[in-house]
Amino acid sequence: RYGQYVKDMATEQGAVVAINASGFHDKDGHGTGGEPHGYVIKNGKLIWDEKAYGSMVGFDENNVLVVGKMSAETVTIKNNQIMTALSKGIRDAVTFRPVLVVNGKPSSVYGNGGWGRANRTAIGQRKDGIVLMLVMDGRDYATGVPGASMSDLIDIMMRYGAYNAANLDGGTSSTLISRQALHAYKVRFMHPLTKKQIEIICNPPQDMLDLIQANLQKK
Repeated sequence: RYGQYVKDMATEQGAVVAINASGFHDKDGHGTGGEPHGYVIKNGKLIWDEKAYGSMVGFDENNVLVVGKMSAETVTIKNNQIMTALSKGIRDAVTFRPVLVVNGKPSSVYGNGGWGRANRTAIGQRKDGIVLMLVMDGRDYATGVPGASMSDLIDIMMRYGAYNAANLDGGTSSTLISRQALHAYKVRFMHPLTKKQIEIICNPPQDMLDLIQANLQKK
């Protein structure tokens, strides 16, 4: 939906973990996030396109993270058709940059890459399929915490074994929503002093019920 918060998207989609993704148009500093930069692919369909040819960050039908420069649909440059996200079987994607790790090799960044230091969001994937989500929030010049550079992101992704990884929108956009989907409905134990059996029943919280319902609807 237009201009939704990440937390609302996470609840609606039944997500256990969610992060922000691409940049967005912010006219006069009052943007809602409803107009992303580049293009957006959802469930194999192009739902937003500015005809941009930039760094694509997305997952294919096999849940493999794919990063690299490509357009959404087929385009021809100098009589050559370039690789496109849809023809490559990308299921869900956004566009942002820079790419941090490609096929296990770190990208080359000189200095801070022109990006300076700020709050950061990045996504990566190990070769065994584990997805890495990184959100670094808390830049505070007053206490000497300037934020992270692109080199910092590359170092962290390499340290955790990323095979492919990319930077996403940072600064005040950096957002992480997490919810441990664990709940004990019934607990039974013996009181250590009275030796009596005690049973406690607690219904799941509403946000967990929403998560369960969303997953059932997806099935």
